[in-house]
Amino acid sequence: MANAQDAFEAGHYDEAEAECRKALQISPKDPKAVRELGLIFFAEGRLAESSGTPALNEESRQLIQKLAQSGRDQASYHVALAMLKLLQRDNAGAEPELKRALELDPKSSAAYYETAGLDLLRHDEAAAPGRR
Repeated sequence: MANAQDAFEAGHYDEAEAECRKALQISPKDPKAVRELGLIFFAEGRLAESSGTPALNEESRQLIQKLAQSGRDQASYHVALAMLKLLQRDNAGAEPELKRALELDPKSSAAYYETAGLDLLRHDEAAAPGRR
């Protein structure tokens, strides 16, 4: 995954995606590869927006959803789903994913980080309701 992360940080998204897909062939339930693939899709604009309504990239969503339901219910899968929902501006949909992540791993720094981000978004929305 180090090669994928290096390629991503250098802006070589095709190379990063190929590395993630290799990692997923070796270990189909690798949460780091799934998360990185989601970030690549976002960076490439493959998390599309259509008619003003954010639409989650179906391939990314299906992959993470499949892993989350694979019987190995890992916190990182739920954090990844929450991140994608937050990118979609689906705050209400992100919250249960983050709660599930913290139930599975009460020490998940990623889940706490994303929960804090969600709380900040809610605070911003409450402070300026007329901006939307």
